[in-house]
Amino acid sequence: MLALLASHFRKIKLIGGNHDSRPRKLLAERLPPEVLDSIALTGPIVFQPLQFLAAGRENVEVVAPIKSDFATFAFPVPARRSGLCPRREI
Repeated sequence: MLALLASHFRKIKLIGGNHDSRPRKLLAERLPPEVLDSIALTGPIVFQPLQFLAAGRENVEVVAPIKSDFATFAFPVPARRSGLCPRREI
């Protein structure tokens, strides 16, 4: 799917989500720690699915999460400007 999108759009930005760590968790449940260490040393991108998908595609960028104090947001946080995020009056 990403190959198809990359062939039709000039720029694609991938934003992480809450399921990005699932491959690592799945492997951690099924493989001994020594094997996980070996994978991490020989093919670390296996544990980074978005970077793995974007590898070799010039027009695909993985967007870094936004960090604020102790919180990390893997999605864009909308700015509070007039018209962009209207406040509700209570």
